[in-house]
Amino acid sequence: MESIEEVYIDSAKRLRKSLPKFIVLISSAILIWIFGMVIFIPLAEGVRILDIDTSRLVNLIIIFALILLILLSFNEIKNISYACAGFVAYYIGSERERIRDERLLRLRRSFTNLANVLLASFFFILFKPLLEQFHSALAGIVLIILIIWAIIALVSVAMVLGSEIEEAAIKFAEVLEKRIKKRTKRK
Repeated sequence: MESIEEVYIDSAKRLRKSLPKFIVLISSAILIWIFGMVIFIPLAEGVRILDIDTSRLVNLIIIFALILLILLSFNEIKNISYACAGFVAYYIGSERERIRDERLLRLRRSFTNLANVLLASFFFILFKPLLEQFHSALAGIVLIILIIWAIIALVSVAMVLGSEIEEAAIKFAEVLEKRIKKRTKRK
């Protein structure tokens, strides 16, 4: 069991450390995509090197750059989602002094799943036009895999967060019942 204050402090540290890095990585990905789609790929159209279409080669280079940024951003998004889970654990369980490790782990996994779905969806938006230049079916196949994975991840997130919300609602109802009993005793 961890102290709820320690969880909050750790969450704040994680957020301060990882959020700026994540913003830089996402901004870099967007800039690479914009420059690639608007400038580099159109410039490479019709240019051939040893019978190789350079627009496909530029497309491939942009895809690899985006993949590198994706891999780097997943560690930062994990830290950000852990921080968000810690904040939720703090605000839901702030009347307690400690939080069970299993509960914190469930919250962290849920927030990580949610963040990964959002990040993967964002990067698919960037990848879709690049994938379609290779083959139109490639973007469709990746989208179907992404949708299946996202549904599974989001159902697990909903189950965990639903149980947390249910517990918070029960506690809130108990507080209301105590208030009502105090008021009826006064009368």
